[in-house]
Amino acid sequence: MIFDEALQVRFYFVTGIVCICNNSLAIYLLIFKSGNVGTYRNYMLYFQILCFLQDIHLTLLVAPVAYFPALLGISHGLLSRFLSIKTHYQINLIFTLIILQITSLLCSFIKKHQSVAAIDQKRIMGSARKYIIKVILHIPPFLVSVSFGFSNLSKEEELKIAKQLYPDLVPFISFPNAELYSTSSVSIQVTLVVMIVTFVSFCSLFLFYYIQILQMLHGHRQFMAAKTYSKHLSAVFSLVAQLIVLVIWLAIPLAFLLGDVILHIEGYEVYCNILICLFSTHSIVSTIVMVFTFPAFRRVISCQEKLVEVQKFSRFVSLQTNVLSSYYDGSTEKNVA
Repeated sequence: MIFDEALQVRFYFVTGIVCICNNSLAIYLLIFKSGNVGTYRNYMLYFQILCFLQDIHLTLLVAPVAYFPALLGISHGLLSRFLSIKTHYQINLIFTLIILQITSLLCSFIKKHQSVAAIDQKRIMGSARKYIIKVILHIPPFLVSVSFGFSNLSKEEELKIAKQLYPDLVPFISFPNAELYSTSSVSIQVTLVVMIVTFVSFCSLFLFYYIQILQMLHGHRQFMAAKTYSKHLSAVFSLVAQLIVLVIWLAIPLAFLLGDVILHIEGYEVYCNILICLFSTHSIVSTIVMVFTFPAFRRVISCQEKLVEVQKFSRFVSLQTNVLSSYYDGSTEKNVA
């Protein structure tokens, strides 16, 4: 081994603790400090909760260490140590949550698209159409979960593949928390195809709705209040920033991992595990981006909201003092007279 397995597991633990604090703050801001954003808050909350579940599951519950170029993963998390849950099910949930994150972000995009479309009523979707679209968008996570579920091998099959292709990894196969997959498995190939097609299709939809939103905002800017226009624009840029983070922290590492599996690059496992560690920090970066691209959250973090409340309270006290002072001055003048 050319990488420190124990160090990687410790990194997962620290990242998991930071994720709990980080995502708790994000969920609090979305519930109590998001301002007047209506049901759009629910969509962003859905996305943030999925990010929270994904990173906690990856860092604390699974803590995977991969051994490339073989498709071998060993779980060092709480689920394996204390509950003896099969690593295959843990990895399956990781893939499902990844696709669900992309789905939830696209649903947020569509919700914002409809909020802007309500201005001119030209691109409004019916309730039935919106419901059907949401159902269709949630089919890929289900397909990934089912297709990957059939890729599980018995220990005898894993040992046979390891002896033929990866003799150095044979000692790891006996571990109860180890899972080896065959690159020639139809289930693995179907899973990869579904994930790639889903990602490309969803990115195309992101681009389509993004262009339409900008066109609608630009076309109706003169009829909108500056505050309303700024609110819509900030929400759109926040979603785009979240998408960029998702691409950098998910798509790029996944592309490198797939390339390593396909090309069978020897001695590349240290870089692949670094990429997995990078992906485990996704929700931390996502929360930071959300806070700094959403004006209401920036005001809370920078304590500007409290400062405004203090200023309002000071003005109120000053007004009451002036009223009372005027009253007593008037009473005094009457008594003197």
